[in-house]
Amino acid sequence: MPEEQPLAGAVNQLVRIGNTVRRPTGHWTPAVHALLDRLAAAGFTGSPRAHGFDAEGREVLDFLPGNIARHEGFFRDALG
Repeated sequence: MPEEQPLAGAVNQLVRIGNTVRRPTGHWTPAVHALLDRLAAAGFTGSPRAHGFDAEGREVLDFLPGNIARHEGFFRDALG
């Protein structure tokens, strides 16, 4: 398996392995996977795809390059 690369996350311990991101699961995980599946079925290409879980129980998602919100005012500042 390729090496894990830690990623900066606002809430979770994220790691990148190849073209995937692994993160801990929570009670919200089934809802997130259902939403991502729904977006994929609708043809939306701007969100990651869920690929189940790894041997450590972390969810596996596509890696998408970009920036994350790092402070509480991010959305307020971005939207004006």
